[in-house]
Amino acid sequence: MMGLLKVALSTAALSTCFPRLVNGIIYFAETFDDDSWQDRWTRIPIIERPFKKRRISQKWEQALYDGTLGDDKSWETYWAKEKANLLSETGNFKLSTGRWFHDAKENQGLMTVDNTRHYLLIAPFPQFINENSDVVFQFQVKDEWDVKCGGAYLKLLARVKNISRYTHHTPYNIMFGPDKCGYKKRTHLVFGHNNGTHRDHYLKKFDMPYHSEPAGTSHVYRLVLRPDSTIRVDVDGEEIYEGSMKDDWDMLLPRTIDDPEDYKPEDWVDESMMDDPDEMKPVDWNDDRYVSNPEQEEPEDWIEEDDGMWEAEHIDNPEYSGVWVAKQIPNPEYFGYWEPAQVPNPHFQDDDKLYLYKFASIGIDVWQVKAGVIFDNIILTDDEKEADRFLERWKPLTEVEYKGRAAEDEDILKRTMDTEADNDLEEERALAEEIEKEEEEEEENKEQEREETIGVEL
Repeated sequence: MMGLLKVALSTAALSTCFPRLVNGIIYFAETFDDDSWQDRWTRIPIIERPFKKRRISQKWEQALYDGTLGDDKSWETYWAKEKANLLSETGNFKLSTGRWFHDAKENQGLMTVDNTRHYLLIAPFPQFINENSDVVFQFQVKDEWDVKCGGAYLKLLARVKNISRYTHHTPYNIMFGPDKCGYKKRTHLVFGHNNGTHRDHYLKKFDMPYHSEPAGTSHVYRLVLRPDSTIRVDVDGEEIYEGSMKDDWDMLLPRTIDDPEDYKPEDWVDESMMDDPDEMKPVDWNDDRYVSNPEQEEPEDWIEEDDGMWEAEHIDNPEYSGVWVAKQIPNPEYFGYWEPAQVPNPHFQDDDKLYLYKFASIGIDVWQVKAGVIFDNIILTDDEKEADRFLERWKPLTEVEYKGRAAEDEDILKRTMDTEADNDLEEERALAEEIEKEEEEEEENKEQEREETIGVEL
C-alpha cells in the first residue's frame, strides 16, 4: 500500500499542495494547478457514434428502396462513403478559475470549452482493491454558465488496457456527480456489478437532489463507500443521503416477494371515495348535448319511400348542462390499499462483497450542450480527513463566489429595472405625443367648421 501512496504523492499537484500525510492513503489526487495535468490525463479526441451508424444504415435501406443508390448498390460502397459521418470530435479543456475566485492558482480547475460536445478524459493510477477499507471519493465542480443540458460527474474504473480506446461504453465501477437536462436534475450515483450472468450498471432507485446551482458557484461532492456496503453522500459538507447498496440499488434480488398464496378478499373495497347518496341530479338538468336543428325543414322533394325517414341535422344544444357528477365523499367501507403479504425470497442471495472493486482509473465521460463546467480538487482516499483538507480549500472560494453571484444578480436587476423605466418613459412620451396630435387635429376640425359656418352666413 505504501507503494501506491508513494506514487500518488509523487504527483506535482498533490506534493505542492499537501506535503504532509494526515492519516490515510491517497490513491489519486488532482488539483489542476498548472499544465502538468496533461502528463497524468489522456484526452480521447475522436469518438464513434453507434447511433449514427444505425441512421446511416437506415438511409442506405431507404435509398435502396427508392432506387437512388446508383449502379453499385452494395452496403460496402455506401458505407465507405458515409462512415466518416460516424466519427465526432470530442470537446477540449482548458485551465480556468471562472469569473470569481479567491486565489488565482489554487482555484484554477479544468474547464470544458466547446458547446454541444462529448468530453472524454482518463487518468490511470496504481490499482488497489478496497477490501475491508473505506473508499472516499470527492471532487469539486462549478457550472460557470448554467450547463442547460449535460453531466458533470466522474467515473471510477478498473484498469483500462488501452487508454486511447476509452469510450462511454467502457465498463466502469462507479459514476458519481451532478447531471442536468432541462427540468430533470439529480445527483447521479451508479454502480457497476456482475450479477453472475452479466455485468450491468445500476442506477439508484430514487434520485438524489441536484445541488450545482446557482451558476458560477462551486460545490463539493463526496461519496463514502464502506466495507458493509453502506454509503453516504455529502454535498458541500452536508449529508444528502445515507443508505445501503443492498437496499437502494437493484443489484441483488429482493429479500422478500409477494406471497403467491395470498389473495385479495372478495369483499375488499378498493374505492376510497364514493358518490354522495344524498345528492340528486337537479330536475331541470339537461343531459342532451346535441339537438335537432329547429330551423331546418324537410325538403319538398324528399320521398320517404325512396330516401328513408328524414331527420334534421344535429347542432349543439344551447341548454346543455354538461355531464352531471355527484359530489364525492369518503367511502366508509374503504379498507385501504391491498397488498399481498411478503414472504422470504427463496432465490435471494446476499453478497457481503458487493462493495468490493478494483480501482485503477478515473475518467470524465460527459455530454454537454453548453460548456463551462470546471472540475477541481479530485481526491480518492481511504480516510475522510484527507478529503477534509480538500474541502478546506473550497470554503474561502465559495464565499467569494456567492458575493460575486449576489453582486451580478443585483446588477442584472438594476439594469432590468432601468430598462423597464426607460420603456415606461418612452411609452409616456409616445402617449403624450398622440394626445397632442389628437388635440391639434380636433382644433383644426373646429377651425374648419367655423370657416364653413362663416361662409354659409355670407
